[in-house]
Amino acid sequence: MIVWVVGRPVADSENSTTIGWVDPTGPAWKAGLRPGDQILEIQGHHVDSVFAPIAGQCYVRIITSEGSTFPIKYLRDGKEYTVEVTPYKRPTQWYERRALRQVLIAPAHKAVIYDVATNSPAALAGLQRGDEVVAMNGAKVFSFMPVVYEEETMTNGVIKPITLTIRRGSETFDRSLVAEKPLKPVKSGPSFGITAWQGVTNITLSHPDPFQQISASAGQIFATIGTVFSHKSDVSVQQLGGAVMIIRLYSNLFESEHGWRQVLWFSVILNVNLALLNLLPFPVLDGRPHHFGLFRSHPPPPRQRKGAAISAECLCGRADRLHVVYCLSTTPATGCAAREATAKNPSCSLPRANRFQLRCWCRNHVLLSVHLFLSAAENP
Repeated sequence: MIVWVVGRPVADSENSTTIGWVDPTGPAWKAGLRPGDQILEIQGHHVDSVFAPIAGQCYVRIITSEGSTFPIKYLRDGKEYTVEVTPYKRPTQWYERRALRQVLIAPAHKAVIYDVATNSPAALAGLQRGDEVVAMNGAKVFSFMPVVYEEETMTNGVIKPITLTIRRGSETFDRSLVAEKPLKPVKSGPSFGITAWQGVTNITLSHPDPFQQISASAGQIFATIGTVFSHKSDVSVQQLGGAVMIIRLYSNLFESEHGWRQVLWFSVILNVNLALLNLLPFPVLDGRPHHFGLFRSHPPPPRQRKGAAISAECLCGRADRLHVVYCLSTTPATGCAAREATAKNPSCSLPRANRFQLRCWCRNHVLLSVHLFLSAAENP
């Protein structure tokens, strides 16, 4: 209800499945995905964004995918295609957590220059803060990552000029840049002099209603549990975060522009997740006795064999701290069980029947039920 009223900050990239960057050495590029492609489905699951804190994002579906390869359906130039991708996992040391699956893609967002180094190739070309790079060497860019990657390839390769198409207000023009090694730090690689890129600025407030929040949380829980227990998945308990990761996430959220709204949203989601998890029938959770009680509310039918013993069992044994399980012999046992039960709970009566049930309300309003079953020897 609080998030519904206050709202949650949402970036434009959270509502898009357009790929902004594909690592040329990664599995997505080898499978045929390119920047500008719009992802529709991953292993049969519809996706709503490349990166967003919801169950329908591409990253979550990639991490929870199963099998050595998985299909990705995407849209390019109005046509749908499907490719099989082999995920990549970063090598880890023996003391580290096992890495999660990746395909090495990034979401699309505008490549806007935030800062330019003095006397750098970018500064000499006239680039300045606020300029948007819309193309590189004639190819449209959907992120600043192509420019960064081009710089990195020149560290141990040939330094070659690039042409950037710049949009400044309503004006569009081209500038040619040649990377140079800066004087400081001494061991720095070639650089164009663009030292920082502008982050996401188009933020809107989303107002998900309580049903949408609970549905999103339930979807995340069931997807995570199903992945952890699946024998085809690479995700295990060691990949799940604990208190340290939650504190780290809170710290990162507080540093954002709309930090208090992000923290409020995450706190609500965290509490909803804990509440839903607590209903699961695991021994350490509150849901276990409730599910156990549902199953125990229908006792199994007695075995109709001659000479079988009469048994009476006390259910809901928390009543007056009375824990009773009767296993008695055939004839005099019924009266003995009746006297003992009546002595401990004076308000109870024990009628004689082939199958009868004793019910009484104890002072803490917990229903005590005792079921007695007479053996076939007692039936005429």
